[in-house]
Amino acid sequence: MKASFIPSCAMLALVTGCGQAHIDGIDVRGQVTYQATGAPFPGAKVKVGDKPIATADGEGRFAVSSVVVPYDLTAVSADGTAATVYAGLTRKDPIISVSVPGGSPPATRSAIVTGHLGGGLALPLPARHQIVVALVAPKNARAGITATRLGLDGTYSLALRWQGEANLSGTLRALEWLVDANGNAVSYDAAVSVPMTVADAGSSQGVDLNLTTVDNARLAGTFSTAPGYQLLVHLMYAAYSPSSSLILGTSRSAGISSAAFDYPVFSAPGVGLGIRAIAQDSHGALVQAWRVGASPETAISLAVPAAPTLRVPAGTVSAGADFSWTPLDGAIYHFEANPQTEGAPSLDALTAATSFQLPDLSAMGFVWPKSASYSAFLFGVSPRVPDDVAAGEEFPPPDRDGVMAIASSSGFTIAP
Repeated sequence: MKASFIPSCAMLALVTGCGQAHIDGIDVRGQVTYQATGAPFPGAKVKVGDKPIATADGEGRFAVSSVVVPYDLTAVSADGTAATVYAGLTRKDPIISVSVPGGSPPATRSAIVTGHLGGGLALPLPARHQIVVALVAPKNARAGITATRLGLDGTYSLALRWQGEANLSGTLRALEWLVDANGNAVSYDAAVSVPMTVADAGSSQGVDLNLTTVDNARLAGTFSTAPGYQLLVHLMYAAYSPSSSLILGTSRSAGISSAAFDYPVFSAPGVGLGIRAIAQDSHGALVQAWRVGASPETAISLAVPAAPTLRVPAGTVSAGADFSWTPLDGAIYHFEANPQTEGAPSLDALTAATSFQLPDLSAMGFVWPKSASYSAFLFGVSPRVPDDVAAGEEFPPPDRDGVMAIASSSGFTIAP
């Protein structure tokens, strides 16, 4: 049989069109918001990848087609006073925030929850026994309890406040415990978890909290720090949700590089146990690390890593100057150029890389003023990726292991 032969160009054509490779991009539909309030930021200049500069509409929204991933996303305020850069995104619906004051926050809502508290110890509680009620709700609601009342007959009322939607669904978690003179847990009596829904300006009645006895145990282990760091404080907490936790015990440990801990803990459905330690070096770098899901039956250890070390270019700088830093495992980095000269613009950047070049954004109305002074601020959070930030989730939640590290700050000056 005669062997068949396909010319190389024809073979390539089956794959790439013979030298005319086609790379399909994604359609990016995002939004620019005010960093402080989360409100839409209209009129911002936006650049997505290598596409032409666009302008956000009245709701801060923008749309760009055929974007090759990963891509960089830049937003500049209409007046050129602030810019934000997100590097290495892949998501189709990014949200990018700009640190300019303004924007109306979501509507503030309020409601009352009433019911009867039963179980646990008899009222009035013995000395140093307390009942703490936490509201667990979606993070973007920023919900909390603003006032409480508990009668000796067990009737209670809670005043709730939240932002956004008129209705709020969440969970009330009540814990009865014994504390020492410093407010740290000694033992736990009972707990309960009850779902509830309230409407703005309304009252939800008959939400009874029937406490049931919980098992007590001990959670023990050790904290350690990176060379050159000393522990400031360590603590243990109950993780109720990705956005809600309750500190159960705290110990200050200034001046040492390692420490043993032994905390009383309890077990209840849907509650995780977390430990956290905060350490600092002599230059002011600050690190906190936490671990969640610890088992009382097993001794655990938590090593607090070193914060990134920020390297600032020598002498005066201009667009294109390289800033770099030592790595933090699994982290993304938030780099800030904060003006110390009145009227100079500010810049925020998010990247998974360990370096960043000051961008030339003059085409977007952002200009580095000659001879302006800046402070450089850097912190890393782990585990995170750039797409987390573009979804509004910059910080690891308290119900997952994580690290947040702040480098010691430094300064730089723009070239004259």
